[in-house]
Amino acid sequence: MTIGENVAHYRRARQISQGQLAWQLGWTEYDVDDLEYDAFTPTSQELYRIAGCLGVTPQHLLVADSPSLRDQMARLEQESRRQAEQFQRERVTSLDAFCAWLDVFGFGLVAAAIKTGRWGWDRIRGLWRRVFGR
Repeated sequence: MTIGENVAHYRRARQISQGQLAWQLGWTEYDVDDLEYDAFTPTSQELYRIAGCLGVTPQHLLVADSPSLRDQMARLEQESRRQAEQFQRERVTSLDAFCAWLDVFGFGLVAAAIKTGRWGWDRIRGLWRRVFGR
């Protein structure tokens, strides 16, 4: 069974209409219908939300006898990895910008401590609050 077939199975077993599930997810009935007919594969976040609405775990929606399970799991893992990499890039970019700002305003030693990892995020936030009062 596919993810869509499992969603339809658990939705019917709980006597939930497509409209009710759509309302809980903030989707339209057409989105739920498309999901149940495998027109798209939900993201990992969507999968968790769907499972929560149906009162099952995400693993219940991913059945091992599904021929496309490996493909679905690979896509979900790839998306999770991509999101983690994007978060890391944004974090590094903001940290680099903050350190550059510190260098410009004469706080080069603080910037060096941050870049080498001697200062953690808690200490950086404390410094930020002292400088900007936020």
